[in-house]
This record gives sequence, C-alpha cells and structure tokens, in this order.
Amino acid sequence: MRSFIVAVLCVSSLSLSGCGVFGPIQEMPGAEAKTELPEIGKQAQLVLNEANGTLAASAVVIRLNMKDKIWTKSQSQYYIDKVRIYRKQTSEAQDMIDLGNYVAGQSQAHTVRTLIALLHREVAAQARKEGAK
Repeated sequence: MRSFIVAVLCVSSLSLSGCGVFGPIQEMPGAEAKTELPEIGKQAQLVLNEANGTLAASAVVIRLNMKDKIWTKSQSQYYIDKVRIYRKQTSEAQDMIDLGNYVAGQSQAHTVRTLIALLHREVAAQARKEGAK
C-alpha cells in the first residue's frame, strides 16, 4: 500500500517538475540555478533540472519497491540500470552546458528528459499494478 501511495505521489510530481515546490535537489549535479548563464543556457539548465527532478522521483519509487520486495530482482535491476544510463546522460548534458555548448546540452537534456518521463510513468504504473495485488 505504501508503494502505491508513493507511486501516486510520483505520478503527480510530473506536473510539478521544475516548479520549485520541492526545492533544489542539492545532491544532484546541475540542480542549482546558474544565474550567470545567457538565456539559452538558462533554458538548457532548466530542462536539465526538470530531468534530474523526475529521475530522482523515479529513483525513490524504485528504491522503495526494492526495499518492500514488490518487484523481482530482475525487475529492480532493469529499472536501476535505466536510472544509471539516464544519470550518465544528464551528467553529459550538464558538462555540455558547463562548457558553454548550450544548444547541444539543451538538446541532450530534452532527449533524456523525455526518456526519463517515460521511465517515470512506467515505474509508477508498475508500482500501482503490483500494489493493487
């Protein structure tokens, strides 16, 4: 039941990502706003911050479902592997932004944000499905 509640909260967080309700995610690279960036850099950073926030929400659901043994080991490992891949891609996008390659960083951030949103929905749906059993 607890996982179901967490899943519902995470799904609802998709509409809130980037709005500042949850505050900055300090432990994640690139989460702090960089006010010295030009406008395109700020836009790229915003997209990346939204991707990182959604990835963090997904990771919470994954950790809780692993802890509660809701998923099999192979299901959990599949989602963990996805989080690692997306974390690496967000880190690469952050490096691009930090080096001033804002267009490429924003493009990478948009792509990975879309993939993370799909993962987030999949994780939440799976948690709801397993929680209903």
